[in-house]
Formats: sequence, structure tokens, C-alpha cells
Amino acid sequence: MSIIDHDDLYQEVFRRLGMFGSHQRAEPLLRELQALKSPEAFWRVMQECWTSCDDTWSLRDKFLRLLGSRGVIPAHLMTPENRAFYDSLPDRIKIYRGCSKGRAKGLSWTTDKSIAIGFARGHRSIAVPSPVLCRAVVRKDRGFFFFATNEREEKELVVDTRLRALRVEMTAL
Repeated sequence: MSIIDHDDLYQEVFRRLGMFGSHQRAEPLLRELQALKSPEAFWRVMQECWTSCDDTWSLRDKFLRLLGSRGVIPAHLMTPENRAFYDSLPDRIKIYRGCSKGRAKGLSWTTDKSIAIGFARGHRSIAVPSPVLCRAVVRKDRGFFFFATNEREEKELVVDTRLRALRVEMTAL
């Protein structure tokens, strides 16, 4: 599949996902990703569409299985913006997550503490009961995350929370 074909595919998937609100988009995205066989198409759609989804918690395990079967995104498949963000990260990365207390091991984390605090306090009209700020450190060379994106300037990492090395510290807000 050529780059042009991937652009057409991405645009078609994004159009279909656009029929859903951001809080309903995760499940249709998961179905779209499961149907993609090409690593290039899979990672293009994942990188371009993930940040348009809110409320991915209920599908966390399904996303973990799917992403785990695909492994860490190869550098050559990162978008130029995501590659620049990834390259800018240090070897040991402090990451943060703002969420409800029971959702500490979610997929989306950020390198910016203030962004995590904003998520803990609620964002885009999403209420957060029992808000906490989570903190962890991951090593860049160990593949602790599936990909890095700075879409919406959230400095987001999609983290494999099944890894034993991920130690989550929580602070109530």
C-alpha cells in the first residue's frame, strides 16, 4: 500500500469515526484497528485517530491486547511530529496521569504534570470522581510505551500498564 493509499484509508476511517462523539469513538476505532492487517496502515490510523477518543477506560484491556500484538511502533512508521516528540524525550521519562482513583493504570499518560492535573480536575465536560495525580518513570529504551504524540499539545504517551516495571504513585487532589 502506498503513502497515498494510506492517506485515503486514514481519511475514510476518520470520516467514519466522525459520526461518533469523542466519548463514543474508542469502540469504533478498536474495530477499525482490528481489521487492519498492514502495520503501516495500523500505525497511521492509531497515531492519527487515538487522540480523538475520550473515555477509553472500558476498552483498556482490549486495546492493550491489540497494541501488545503489534508491539512498539517502529520509528520509521511514526509521523514526523510524533518522531520529533519521541526523539526529544530523555532516556528516563517522568510521566503523569490525572484520573479517577480507580483508573490509575489507564493507557494515556503525559510528560507534563500540569496537563495531568487538568485531566484530574475534569476536561471537555468530563467529570472526574475521586481525582488523583499519578506519577511513574519509564525507560525509553525498554519500549514502555506504544507511541508518543503531542497532538492537542498534551505530550501524550500510550503506556503498556501491564509491565511490572511501571510503578504508579498516586496523590489525591
